[in-house]
Amino acid sequence: MVTFDVNGKASTYVDGDLVDSRDVGPVAAGPESGLPINIGQDGKGTYTDGNSVSGQGLIDEVALWGRVLSPVEAASLYQGGNAGNALVVPTVVTGQWDFNGNLDATVGTALQYLGDTASITAFRDATIGGKPAKVMSFGAATKAQGYVMTHGAGANGGGTKLNQYTLIMDVMFPAASDAKWRGLFQTDPSNANDGDLFVNKANGIGISGQYQGKVVADTWHRLAFAFNLNDKSVSKYIDGVLVNKQTLGEGFDGRWALGSTALLFTDEDGETAAGLVNSVQIRNGTLSDAEIAALGGASAEGIPAVRAVGSTAGSGSTSVDRTLASVHAPAVRPVVSGSGSESKAADRTQLSMRVQPDQSLALSVVGPAGARYRVESSGFIGTDWQPVDSIGEIETLGEATPVVIPIPADGAAEFRQFRLKRQ
Repeated sequence: MVTFDVNGKASTYVDGDLVDSRDVGPVAAGPESGLPINIGQDGKGTYTDGNSVSGQGLIDEVALWGRVLSPVEAASLYQGGNAGNALVVPTVVTGQWDFNGNLDATVGTALQYLGDTASITAFRDATIGGKPAKVMSFGAATKAQGYVMTHGAGANGGGTKLNQYTLIMDVMFPAASDAKWRGLFQTDPSNANDGDLFVNKANGIGISGQYQGKVVADTWHRLAFAFNLNDKSVSKYIDGVLVNKQTLGEGFDGRWALGSTALLFTDEDGETAAGLVNSVQIRNGTLSDAEIAALGGASAEGIPAVRAVGSTAGSGSTSVDRTLASVHAPAVRPVVSGSGSESKAADRTQLSMRVQPDQSLALSVVGPAGARYRVESSGFIGTDWQPVDSIGEIETLGEATPVVIPIPADGAAEFRQFRLKRQ
């Protein structure tokens, strides 16, 4: 695969891996005027003189995109091809926030407080589905308050804004907020007009007088909104169940299309209420009914980014259900520990994967302060776990402070998984 950007940078991928990146100039990077796009020869036919130059071969499928694909997307395309899938770029997570004591991003860019929003924000423990979770509480925001979300997805759908995307959030509203307007999402970063998604007084979700479903007080729900503004639609879900596909008043590059940022849990005239949030995620495409159904309801582990990773045996280990990378990228496995106090510490330690702003991959470790671990890696098919020597021993800094470890070259091979071993 080869990508060309507007500045003339050409990047070449082989089997999903970046093998070359160079400046070829804006003219060379763009289609030549009046000439067709040919495969197996140049546009003028200069290098085609029979088999002596052009060679012979087989080809299965060709695809052309009107934008530069990221390294993660290139890797996903390769892995999808290996599985016999067509050349379709999968929808990927470009932003995720899990509120482990701060506004840091699990994927993408950290949220920011708008104005003095920190004064109505707290981080606390909660129980979701019978399991402990770290969550954020938010108050009833004023026009000058809210949480600034940089989604990182870029423009799509052929426009200058993000026109096809899916917003998912695990939230709970207490009884004190029941039967009140609850602003969820504001596409205008200046908060100068009406919010764009709400829970209304009848506890339905939607906008523009169309509210369906039921958000129950003191109950954790996974709310999802799949936008396809090319057909002016948003599909709305509660706990994986479609409650309505709504036709919007504006479509392509309109009211619900996103610039680089948007706001969470605010509204321009105070139609907001206090609540709790465990996880927020945005993807750069419109998920299907089946894909959102597979995500199910709210969970202590947060919103799965690609697919769940099953448990492996290990005394005292807990399953880390979140794999924050494409299917080509490494996966994470549970913590392996001993018994007694070591096992309890391991139960409170989470290993996840995050996509850095430069699209590289890193491991993120959160656990009790002072616990020491080694990172081990393995292939997926029957290979033994081995220490990743280039990482060495790591020490966790506390359950609210992640340790971020770039994945070294010797650990980033295809079909590779990671786990922690308590020292």
